[in-house]
Amino acid sequence: MAMVVKNNMSAVNTLNTLNKNQSALSQSLQKVSSGMKINSAGDDASGMAISERMRVQVRSLDQDDKNTKNGAALLRTAEGAVQSTIEVLKTLKEKAINAANDTNTDGDRRLIQIEVEKMIDQIDENALTTYNGKYLIDGSRNAFVGGELPAARGTQTSLTNMSLSTDTGGLTNLLDLKRRDGNDVGIHSSDTITASWTRNGVTYSKSISPIGTSTPLVAAIGLITASDAGFYREDDVVGVD
Repeated sequence: MAMVVKNNMSAVNTLNTLNKNQSALSQSLQKVSSGMKINSAGDDASGMAISERMRVQVRSLDQDDKNTKNGAALLRTAEGAVQSTIEVLKTLKEKAINAANDTNTDGDRRLIQIEVEKMIDQIDENALTTYNGKYLIDGSRNAFVGGELPAARGTQTSLTNMSLSTDTGGLTNLLDLKRRDGNDVGIHSSDTITASWTRNGVTYSKSISPIGTSTPLVAAIGLITASDAGFYREDDVVGVD
């Protein structure tokens, strides 16, 4: 018995054409749904590489824009605090001129002094201005040297209306030199600390050399003698930590 193989070429061609059309339709639907001409390297390998590179650049530029806006917001915050301090200083000058007027009584000057002290407190509050938890204008953002904390040069610690009497022990520490965040100021053995105080309307000052050899020093201790302090016994000292 003879074997005969029958083949319907027209049907095979039709099926192949349908498969190609189905594949093209799927790709077209993917482009329509995603809104992108290139969805995979199979669509256009070189175009895909170019588009990915441009996408990275766009994202980088977007982040640069965000960084710039954050920086501008930080500067606006700092500017507001500085401007507030400037206005307070202008008012302080006005109050000082007002207090010098001989028509004022002692009671008037006491009231002016109360206002002045409140304005000084406002300046201290302005110095605590922060942005994202970072202090802006208190000096703590000065550049570090060699990874160390900023040196104590230029650091000022003010004690207002601190009254001392003969009952105060001679070894009592008058002040602690700390940064506003609580860290040590990074005093070096070659640095000099200048302490000043007022007694009976007279201002005294003395320079103190830190004790120690480590760099930076964990603590610096100097001594102000009784004759310097003005009211302690000659064998007493006042410590500055």
